[in-house]
Order: sequence, then structure tokens, then C-alpha cells
Amino acid sequence: MRKTHPTIFVYATMNNLATSPFHKGEQKIQTMLGVRDKMERFGRQVIRDFMPDQHQEFYRQLPFVMIGHADSSGWPWASILFNRHGFINATNKHLLQINAMPVAGDPLAQSLAENLRLGVLGIELETRRRNRLSGRVSHYDQDGIELAIDQAFGNCPQYIQTRKLEFLDQQHLPKPSVETLTNFGSMKN
Repeated sequence: MRKTHPTIFVYATMNNLATSPFHKGEQKIQTMLGVRDKMERFGRQVIRDFMPDQHQEFYRQLPFVMIGHADSSGWPWASILFNRHGFINATNKHLLQINAMPVAGDPLAQSLAENLRLGVLGIELETRRRNRLSGRVSHYDQDGIELAIDQAFGNCPQYIQTRKLEFLDQQHLPKPSVETLTNFGSMKN
């Protein structure tokens, strides 16, 4: 019996991605599911190595973004960065400036370093529109984080419910606290 090997794509496209937009783990799963070629064609149509104008405008109007990262031990974390509309600004199609820092106790604060890989999810709750980015921290300071974009793409709003976001006066909120859990049994109800 002749052994066949999955097709591996390595070519440039109008998106300027010199290699596949999918990492080796994604490619392996796609191959196992028999959808590798289909996903490669689709990915090359929708995943870009820059933010189109509409994505730049989208992030500028958001009051929050979700941030994913892995800490130095490889543990995944999800964070939220928030501020008033306009706190996120694309300085060009390859750089995104986020003028906010993690809240006290957020693992992102301890992990922040240049070249840290971040995943960003922007959601506009009123319209269910969402976009995703991945990139590396190119600079950070006490005022915010600059992200060099590796990939940008829109996402389907299928599981997002329409919501109205309300801003609360910080003076009326309880003081934030950090609680470390050692096991699920120590969680308070």
C-alpha cells in the first residue's frame, strides 16, 4: 500500500503571509479531520498579517478587550483591559496601542515583557461584532501596551448575545481584592 503525506502549503499571497496562517498544531488537527486544504484556502482569504482600516476603526470604539497569554510556566490566562472608548488606537496597520494596564492581581501584569505573545478579542456587545488579533508586545510602560500584529481576522457572532454596556462610577465600586485559591474546595459560594 502506498503511503500518502498531507499537503503542506508554503507560499506568499496578497496577505503577505509567507507561510500558512495556521501553526503546526492547528495544521495537524485539520489534517486529522480531513479539512486541511479547505481550511488553508479559507484562512488565506480571511487571516491577514495587518489590520485592515475597518479593524483599526473597530478597536478604537471599544471600551474593553479580552487578552489571552501564557505565563512563563506555559499556563494560559485570560484578562480584560478596559477604559473609555478611544483607549485603543492603531498607530498604523501593524501596531495597536492599548492605553490601559491589567488590574491588581491579574497574571498579565507579572508576565508583561517585550515579545510576549498576546491574543486579543474585541467584542462590540451592542452589534455582536467581534474581531481577533494575535501579536507580540513591542513596548509597554505604566500607561499601556503596544502590540505588533501577527494576525488579524473577523469572527462569527454566532454565540454572542446582544448586551448594553454600562459604565459605573469607580468611587461607588468596592475596592478590588485578590484571592489565591489552592483547590476548588476553597472557593466561596
